[in-house]
Amino acid sequence: KSINIKASSHFFDYVNLFRVNEAKKYLADEETMRKYTIETLSGLCGFNNKTSFNKAFKKFTGETPTSYRHKS
Repeated sequence: KSINIKASSHFFDYVNLFRVNEAKKYLADEETMRKYTIETLSGLCGFNNKTSFNKAFKKFTGETPTSYRHKS
């Protein structure tokens, strides 16, 4: 079966979910956030730019990376 059927999503959504979950770990760590901007963090998690990172993050969490960071 294709990944789209097994995962009930498109390949890029499947990959981005893993990337967003990794970003959430970074965003929850104060020491990491003192070292990196959100734009740098997006690159560390495999996104090509901040816009695609923000879109994916909001799609899977319902909030922006900045608001998530302030909550953590």
